[in-house]
Amino acid sequence: MIRKNSKNTKWKLFNGSLVAALAITMAPLNIFPQSVKADTNGDIHVQLLGINDYHGQLDTWRSIKDSTGKVVDYSGGIEYLAAYLKEREATNPANTLMIQAGDLVGASPPVSALLQDEPTIRFMNELGFDVGTIGNHEFDEGVAEMKRLIYGGSNPKTEKYEAKYGKFTGSTMDYVVANVVDDKNEPILPPYVVKEVGGAKIGFIGVVTTETHQRLYHQKVLKVLNLRMKLRLLTNMQKN
Repeated sequence: MIRKNSKNTKWKLFNGSLVAALAITMAPLNIFPQSVKADTNGDIHVQLLGINDYHGQLDTWRSIKDSTGKVVDYSGGIEYLAAYLKEREATNPANTLMIQAGDLVGASPPVSALLQDEPTIRFMNELGFDVGTIGNHEFDEGVAEMKRLIYGGSNPKTEKYEAKYGKFTGSTMDYVVANVVDDKNEPILPPYVVKEVGGAKIGFIGVVTTETHQRLYHQKVLKVLNLRMKLRLLTNMQKN
């Protein structure tokens, strides 16, 4: 529930916790809308549609069965994800934000992985995602490649397709992470972003778990993290 006259809020994050400001969890892929109904007090009905651990599953599906074993529905694939999101968004189109909590790419099937996960980013742009953070798999090919997927640029493995599909321009969503810093103790990405919905400002802070460095499998990434980066917790962050 967002009140137009709400005062500035101080955020506190504790060891091992995920950021509550993202209103999303690091669980198997699902779509979970969170919203508050408007009432006569002037509260704003904001709907957050969140996903996580998508892993570039653009063409991966599974059947959903009832108690008798009969297939009653299907899930997975970008077309199912898009349909579910658009269906929910239509219930509150003016005040809906789409967010993702990391591992959007990495450990992906060939349809995404063979093109450096650019297809997944392009599809998320089409769906209109607003805010995202990173998980351990965003580091699979190093920090430079992670930033290329976010901000755009060419990769030798995919640049030959630019004449047909255009240059890869990166993600249109705002990526944030507050507790991964470089050797100068500066965040590798913006720590937070503020979105305005219905006249109210909503802050999103990105955070990875302190065990993230233990879950990385790319040796170059492990070396970069061990020698040049630290994981720190953001405490007492005052909203502007």
